[in-house]
Amino acid sequence: VPPGYKGYAVGIGLGQKDIVQNIAKIESAIHDYLDLRSNNDSFSSNGTNSRRVITSPTLRDLLQYEVDMDIHDNTKLPRLKEKSAAMGLLWVRRQLVYQTAIFNNVLDVPSRFDSSRAAVQAAYDEVYGNLHGWAVQKIFSYSFQAAPEGIEIYKYMNPHRMEEVQQEAQAKILGMPVQ
Repeated sequence: VPPGYKGYAVGIGLGQKDIVQNIAKIESAIHDYLDLRSNNDSFSSNGTNSRRVITSPTLRDLLQYEVDMDIHDNTKLPRLKEKSAAMGLLWVRRQLVYQTAIFNNVLDVPSRFDSSRAAVQAAYDEVYGNLHGWAVQKIFSYSFQAAPEGIEIYKYMNPHRMEEVQQEAQAKILGMPVQ
């Protein structure tokens, strides 16, 4: 986050924390799965210790493990437990869809969106608009309003590459060969 954009930094910090928490849910379930498999597979049928390699689960294996362990309360409607791999995977997927929507929308500035802020807001509305409650929506809105324009973010993220891109664009405009 470029200096001087405290409100934007708050929103970015909350987003980063959310991503880390969702990945932690997935990792925790993977460790539980591996521990169970390791304990079940450590002895062969004749009682001798077998050193079979336990591999990480596929997504299907991980979700099936949670079903088999009755992690989720399905007494009324199917409902995912908050601290489960399924919930973590669901929100990580949504986060990836959101990031993809942002990048796609930013490419449409200024033809479709007036600014990068408008492009990001449209991505948020598309992906999270019906999922977040009022308070979270307000935090995101405040963060968008406090955000610098996209060009400032890009400069801060990788200033050397930004300079290269600007030089390449300038050379193309002037019809000069790119170095």
